[in-house]
Amino acid sequence: MTRVEDLSNEIFLEIFNYLDSCDILKAFINLNIRFQRFITDSHLQLKVKLCPQIKSKSKQILLPHKSQIFSLYLYDHLIINQFFTLYPIDSSFNQLQTLNVQFIRADQFIQLLQDLPLLPCLFQLIIYLDDDQIDFHTIYSLIFNLPVLKYLKLSSLQHGRLSKLLFNPIKQSNSIKYLIIDHPCIDDDIIVLFSFLPHLRHLTCRKSLTSSPRFFKMPFPSIISDLTHLFIQQCDMEFADFEIFIQKISSQLHLLKIVTFNDPSYLDANRWERLILQNMLNLRKFYFEYHDYFDDNYKLTPYHRLSNQFLCSFWIERQWIFDISIDNFDIIYSIQPYRKKWFEFE
Repeated sequence: MTRVEDLSNEIFLEIFNYLDSCDILKAFINLNIRFQRFITDSHLQLKVKLCPQIKSKSKQILLPHKSQIFSLYLYDHLIINQFFTLYPIDSSFNQLQTLNVQFIRADQFIQLLQDLPLLPCLFQLIIYLDDDQIDFHTIYSLIFNLPVLKYLKLSSLQHGRLSKLLFNPIKQSNSIKYLIIDHPCIDDDIIVLFSFLPHLRHLTCRKSLTSSPRFFKMPFPSIISDLTHLFIQQCDMEFADFEIFIQKISSQLHLLKIVTFNDPSYLDANRWERLILQNMLNLRKFYFEYHDYFDDNYKLTPYHRLSNQFLCSFWIERQWIFDISIDNFDIIYSIQPYRKKWFEFE
C-alpha cells in the first residue's frame, strides 16, 4: 500500500472521528468520485464546530450535508445568526443529536426554540445565554416542549425565578433525565422544575443555590421523584433550609454531592445522620465539603466540635471517610466514600 487513497473506508471513518467536519468536506469532497460517494452515501456523521475564526466558505460547504450533521457547536451570536440564516432549522436536520450554542442572546434562543421540536433526534442541548435580561420562565417552558430531549445544560450569570411555571395550564410531556442548572437559582425553583420533569434522574446545580425568604416560601408538598443523583456545587442555603429541601425531593437518592460554606451547622454529624436515615435510605455515595475561611478573627463554634461525630459507627459502617485539610486560608471539612489506594514500590 503506497497511497493514502488505498486505505479502506472503515479506516477513513476512524480517522474522520478526529477531524473537524468542515475540514473533511473541504479536503475530500472534490478529491475524486470515490470520496464524493463515500462522504455522501456512507453513514458518516458530521461533527460541526463553527467559531468566529471560521470563514464563511466553511459554512457554505455544509449545505448539501445537513442530514449528516450529528453534532453542532456554534460560538458567538453573530455566527449563530449567520448559520441559521443559511440553514434554517427544519426536518432535514434529521440526524442532529447534540446542539451546543454558546453566547447566544435570550431573544435569539427563544426564537430558535420555536423550531427545535422539528428535530426528531435532538437528545442533548447545551446553551450559554449571554444577556442581562432573561425570561427563564418562557425558555424553560419552550424547552419542555422538546419531546425526545434527554440532556439539558443551561448556563447564565443571571438569576431567574421560575415560580410562574406553576401557572402553566399545560404540563408538557418530556424525557429529560439529565439536567445541569448552571445559573443562580433558589430551592423553590428546583421544586417547581420537578413537577415538569417526571423522568429526571441526575440534577446538578453549578452556581449559587439559595433559599427563598421564609415569609415568601411556597407551601410545596413532597415531590414524588425518581431523582438518583444530586450535585450542588455552591450551596448557599442554611442547613435548616437544606434539610427541608431534601425532605421534599430525595427519597430515591443514591448519590449526593454538596459543597457549602458560611453555616457551621453543616458540621453537625448527628443532624446529617438523622437526615439520611429519615430521607435518604438508598444513599450509597456521599460527597461533602464545608469550606471555612481562616483568618486572625477565626473562632471555633460548638458545631466544629460536633464534627468529631463524623468518626462514629454510622459513618464507618458506610465507609464514608471524614477528613480535614487546609488550603491557603481555607479549612476544608470533607466526606467521601472510601477508595482503595495502590502504592508501587520499586
